[in-house]
Amino acid sequence: MRPGTVKNAELTLREFALLVAAEGTDVTCVAELKRRHVERYRQWLLEWPAARGGPLHRHTVRDRLSKLRGFFPRLDEWDATDRPNRQLVFDSDFPIADEPPARRHGAPVRLAATCKHVGFAAQDRPGGSYSPGPAVQELALATTITVDLRDAARPVLERLAADCGETTNLLLLEGAQVRFAESLEGSHSVRVGSRLGLVLPAHCTSGGKAMLAALPPEELLRRYPTQELEAVGGRPPRLWPALMEDLRHIRERGWAVNLGDSDPSVGGVGVALLSASGYPIAAITAGAPLHRLGTQAQAAELVPALLDARDRIQRRLRGQD
Repeated sequence: MRPGTVKNAELTLREFALLVAAEGTDVTCVAELKRRHVERYRQWLLEWPAARGGPLHRHTVRDRLSKLRGFFPRLDEWDATDRPNRQLVFDSDFPIADEPPARRHGAPVRLAATCKHVGFAAQDRPGGSYSPGPAVQELALATTITVDLRDAARPVLERLAADCGETTNLLLLEGAQVRFAESLEGSHSVRVGSRLGLVLPAHCTSGGKAMLAALPPEELLRRYPTQELEAVGGRPPRLWPALMEDLRHIRERGWAVNLGDSDPSVGGVGVALLSASGYPIAAITAGAPLHRLGTQAQAAELVPALLDARDRIQRRLRGQD
């Protein structure tokens, strides 16, 4: 990176930290940052006057939010212990491009189209009525869950790892990728190592496919606008129709498998964690060397324990356990 780019990123992070510190004393480390702090920073940017008068240009706001969003994944890559436990900056935070003046009744139409584009609204068919979109689901999740996702999942994953002896994981969906937010190694002498902080294409992991299968069709296409899938491990990229068929089977049976797709020596089986409205918020998986988890039948043996763990985590998230 150029020195100027690094300097601008540093200034943005300092600016954000000073705002958080100035407006509250509830945050003492990066891990305690919440969605509301990013929302406040965005509002502050929109209200802050530019040097030549008027508000900051939307490109300036976008640039600063981009630098903030880019900083948090680096903490995972550096294996930092002080890091947020969920995504804090979403695509919907970024200002949209200027549009030409609306004509007659065009303004409501353009507003609805914009909301649909950034994920705040959805349509079941062209010309149909609008309903809350996936971005609303994500915001509702960030503001309504009273129990931290990791805190809710960790004891359940610990018990699952102890019961089945295999490595268990908590995965979060980020665009077309998944991030391992928690990973607890199993008890076998030959086992899958911790995947904590690892980022992989969603379509090559069991947890990622379980979450993709739970997405509405239009949201799936929003994440894959070109329907092109990233190649993994030197293999040819998977074709879109094959993934669609795989996701159809996953919806029917309720769980997904990965038999050496992301790592030729590792197999996995996963299920999605769902919000009250049915939107996927995370996934839990069990992973093992391929000689123990290399067939559909071997994967199916772990499914009852995974489903029970999923139900317990969802009850804990909703304050019912």
